Amino acid sequence: MKSKQKIGARPRNVMLLASGLLAAVAGLPSAQAASTWQLDTNCASSSCVKTDGTATAAAYSTSLTAGSNFAAAGGLTGYSGGGLGVNQEGTGAPNHALDNQGNLEMILLQFTQAVTLTSLNIGWADYDSDITVMAYQGPIATNTSAAAGATVTAKNISNLKVAAGSTGWNLVGSYANVLTGAETINASNLSSSWWLISAYNSTIGGMTSNADNGSGTPTTTAAYQSSGYDYVKLFSVTGAKSTVTTNGSTVPEPGTLALAGMALFGLFYSRHQRSV
Repeated sequence: MKSKQKIGARPRNVMLLASGLLAAVAGLPSAQAASTWQLDTNCASSSCVKTDGTATAAAYSTSLTAGSNFAAAGGLTGYSGGGLGVNQEGTGAPNHALDNQGNLEMILLQFTQAVTLTSLNIGWADYDSDITVMAYQGPIATNTSAAAGATVTAKNISNLKVAAGSTGWNLVGSYANVLTGAETINASNLSSSWWLISAYNSTIGGMTSNADNGSGTPTTTAAYQSSGYDYVKLFSVTGAKSTVTTNGSTVPEPGTLALAGMALFGLFYSRHQRSV
């Protein structure tokens, strides 16, 4: 007959396993809290320094002509309370914003560490306000603003986007009528050190409704509005540091893995109790 173990006399190896897992959980950092990078005149030289590292902004644009590669754009300016705009086509409203009238303008954000962005804040908008967000996926040999920019200037409006999961610029999403305020982004939870935010790129797409992108050169306020051009200023982005694989997919935080170990321990111990 199998002898019953006395209550409270648990095997030594089980107790040691429990103690080890508890110590591991106690010693691991908690999941990273979200940080916000504010992108207006508080960012000297278009660079935001935060406890999570540094975000550096640069502007790029291309004409809407097929085959024309992106190039560095002049006039990246931070407006207090409004955010970053691009003055490439003039300093007056609405052309001092990030827009797709005449040229498609984009802001490239390069972080010193991979981040998972979850929202952005538009500080100023005029007429239509559709945007496109992209994240670079795959290994990065050198994490600098110049290296990130080289992956943009080698492309044009038609071939910037790659297939989802491929190395290169992946579409995070396009968002219609964001107006001013916070907009939730990145439902796929992509993580990257390099992010592109632009006025809506109709060639890339990503919206099924409420997206319109005009053509030509409007000359009156009514023409701007009716043609559906988009004008926004990027005030801030919010996200958290990430541990990522080379293709940019998020992986569990160390604390998450330890908690999973605790769950397995509970299952093991429960079965052990039933067997004695």
